[in-house]
Amino acid sequence: KKSFAGCENIKKVTLPGTLTDKEISAFHGLNISKVVLSKTVRELPKWMMELCRNAEEVLVEDRNPDFKSVNGWLLSKDGTKLFTVPDIEKVEIPNGVKYLEESLFAHKKNLIEVWFPDSIKTIGKELFWYSINLEKVRLPKKIKEISERAFCGCKALKGIEIPEGVFEIGLAAFYGCNYAEDIVIASTVQRIGNNAFALCDQVKRLEVRAFIPPTIEAKTFYKVDRNIDFVVPAGSQKGYAEHEYWSEFIREVPTDVVDNKGDNMVVYTQDGMLYIKGWNLDYLLFDTTGRLIYTGRDAQLSLPRGVYLLNVGDKTYKVAM
Repeated sequence: KKSFAGCENIKKVTLPGTLTDKEISAFHGLNISKVVLSKTVRELPKWMMELCRNAEEVLVEDRNPDFKSVNGWLLSKDGTKLFTVPDIEKVEIPNGVKYLEESLFAHKKNLIEVWFPDSIKTIGKELFWYSINLEKVRLPKKIKEISERAFCGCKALKGIEIPEGVFEIGLAAFYGCNYAEDIVIASTVQRIGNNAFALCDQVKRLEVRAFIPPTIEAKTFYKVDRNIDFVVPAGSQKGYAEHEYWSEFIREVPTDVVDNKGDNMVVYTQDGMLYIKGWNLDYLLFDTTGRLIYTGRDAQLSLPRGVYLLNVGDKTYKVAM
């Protein structure tokens, strides 16, 4: 036990596959920067993972049948699972990686930017747990789920955009991201866990692109200001206004717009086009600076992405492109 106590100059250690849990205490208190896995290491018990996680570089002997090292990063032999990365400013995960070790980027103080390949489908549990300087993440295009506490405590994130394809955001996934000013939630999201965006108290704009309000809990947006700019698809406002929790963001309950013949007004967006039909009066369309974009009746308008104000009679509606 503590066989190397006082040997502060030890920077490299080679681990055999025969090392036991009890014997690992020999390395306690050492600042080891390089770990080498011998050819006999066939699995990664918790103590070995901790040693590798804290090292600046992990190397693997060539004849090891289960693991390999690429630029000092530890991967499975087939390159589909990434086990460790050093604490560096920018990480670009190699193409072909499908699985990430739980809490892979947890407590990385130097980490600022991460790029994911599209081969990854899930952002795992506590993946970026309290990586307090993380500012930018390029999420994979085919991602399906953001797991619980994935970005918990990542307070340096300035904006959060959930990509299309994600159907679930887990418990406390973005808890405490209190520098984020803008949140965009994809149209495919169906469920958002409790405390998912709790303590994101600097948010100024929340856009939800799902026409049907996603399922949320009482504290999903705990401490998020209810008077922020809240944007939902045209025609879906009433559904959000009638929802138990989403309604907290609605300052004025929308009503159906009907003309003097009782025909409903139809407003929808598709492929960058705004369609307005079924109104027998002229309407006014403004951008958020107050500039008049269009005036008339039925229309098909090609508009850039953004938020617009549609004025009909004495009512005004937000339209998100």
